[in-house]
Amino acid sequence: MYDVDEEHMRFMNTALGTTDGTHACVRDWVMSWNDVDSYLVRNGRERLGELARSTTSFLADPYRKWFLSAVDVAALRVGGGRA
Repeated sequence: MYDVDEEHMRFMNTALGTTDGTHACVRDWVMSWNDVDSYLVRNGRERLGELARSTTSFLADPYRKWFLSAVDVAALRVGGGRA
């Protein structure tokens, strides 16, 4: 889990202000990955790591009990149900 990416949010808010920008944003940030690994590559493993270590990432602590482990995510991809 990682903190809010304010830089990316500013980028998206600008892009979503136009139809062309919205289409490009959906193409590049929603439809451009097929699995967890390609998501991590697309979004930048290093950047996500930085966000996970931010000074406010602790705010997710009360919700961590609902985060799926890598094993649970793999089970969803393979079997279609929760492990």
